[in-house]
Formats: sequence, structure tokens, C-alpha cells
Amino acid sequence: MLAEHPSVSFLLMMCTVQISIGGLSKQLLICGSLSRDPLALCDLKAEVSPRISAEDLIDLCELSLSGSVKRTRAGRPKIIAVDIRNLEDFNRGHISGSINIPFSTAFGPNSELVQCPATGVLQSYRGRVIVIISHAITNAIMFAAHLVKVNFPRVCFLDGGINKLKPTGLLTVPSPMI
Repeated sequence: MLAEHPSVSFLLMMCTVQISIGGLSKQLLICGSLSRDPLALCDLKAEVSPRISAEDLIDLCELSLSGSVKRTRAGRPKIIAVDIRNLEDFNRGHISGSINIPFSTAFGPNSELVQCPATGVLQSYRGRVIVIISHAITNAIMFAAHLVKVNFPRVCFLDGGINKLKPTGLLTVPSPMI
């Protein structure tokens, strides 16, 4: 249903769209709005890191059900998603290629990034786009601000959190170890 007033965002119910271009056909499942939620300008100005919509994250990462990701010439992804939920929630579903650095254990008493394999991977992405993903926006905002404070220059966070991505079918679950 499309709202008639321009300041009201529209809501899409679950639907499937068939797109055919030049003999190629693709079926897309659209589940709700992946756009950014409206926010007052003063609130946006108060944030250290910008928000990114689920729609833009999907586009930048070239996320699809096959799990492909945009890469640089060196073969490393141009963008990295950092999921700051606890390990249990991360294992229930996360973006393919994302790393898990739980918010509760990421920073030491002096606001330094605690060293672990995942933070080592994050260090290798310094200067690239880093997208923080959480289920709690306040945690994502604080985590992003901490990263900026420790000299990570290109940090943003997913507007609406992981819940914006759940209905898309793009979240992956790790295979059980046998």
C-alpha cells in the first residue's frame, strides 16, 4: 500500500516480482521496505557515523542468495560487515562474509579494541567501508563511535539493524561441525 502523503514512508507487504530483461529472467522476493527509516535532521547530525539502508548494503555487497560479494582487484571485499550481536544470535543467521565481534567484549577498559582473530580481520579493513550490524541500534551507534575513536575512518551502521534483513532470505547459518 502506497501512502499518499510524501512524508510518510510506504509499506510493502511480501510479494514476488518477476523481472525479465533481454531474455534473462530473475525472480525477486520483496519483504517490507529496505529503505532507511525517517529520522529528524538534528538526530542525524548528532551521530558520529552515518546510517546505511538495508537496500544500499545489499547493493554494495552485491548480496544474493548465492552469497557473492564485491571484491577489489586484490580479491578482498571492498566492504566488511561487522555483526556485534552475541555469538549465539550470530550463529542463528548472519550476512555471508561478515565477522562477529560481540559488543559486550569488543573494547577494553581504555576503549581499545580487544585483540582476537576477528578484530585482526577488522584491522586489515582499516580505511575501507565497515558496516556495523546489530539488533540494538544504540549498541551499533556506540560501537561505530568507538571504532571512529580508534582511527577507523569509514564506519557506518545498518539502519533498522539485522531485523531489516531477516525477511530477505539473505542471512546464512553456519553448517554444523561433524
